[in-house]
Amino acid sequence: MRRRVWTLSLGLLAVILCGIVVWHIHRVYYFNPFTFKQDDVTTASWNVYKTPMEMDIVYQPVHGTQTRYTTENRSEINYVLTQLREGKPMSYKPIIGLSTGQIWIQFRNPVNQNDYVDAILRQNMKVALLAQQNPITVTSGLKRFVEAKKNSAKTM
Repeated sequence: MRRRVWTLSLGLLAVILCGIVVWHIHRVYYFNPFTFKQDDVTTASWNVYKTPMEMDIVYQPVHGTQTRYTTENRSEINYVLTQLREGKPMSYKPIIGLSTGQIWIQFRNPVNQNDYVDAILRQNMKVALLAQQNPITVTSGLKRFVEAKKNSAKTM
C-alpha cells in the first residue's frame, strides 16, 4: 500500500512538472521546441524567438510618405511566416530596382528590440529578399495580406 501511494505521488509530481515546463515554454518562447523546424525564414534555433513577437510592415514608396502597420496578433504573424516559407526560390537573380518602392516586413521582439526575420518585397511584390538568402517569389496570399493591411498603416 505504501509503495502504491509513493508511486502515485511521483507520477502526480511528474505530471505537474511537465505542465509547468510546457506552460513556461509557451509563455516565454514563440515556437514550441517539439514542432519547430528551422528553414530559410526562421534560421535560428527555436529558443531565440521569444514572446511577445511583433510584426512591422513598412510601406516605403519612391515618392511620398512612409507608413507602417504593426501587430502582435499571433495568427497574422504565423500566416505571414507561412506565406514566406511557401515562396519558391528563384532560379535566377532578378535585377532589383527601386522604381516601385519597397515593402519591409520585420519580425522582432518589442521588449529587447531583437530582430528575428527581415524580408523585403520588391518589383510590385513579386520578389522577396530574405537576409542572406536567395530571392523567393511572393505568394498570392502574402501579396493580398500586405495590400489589405496597407489601409491600416499609420504615417511614420
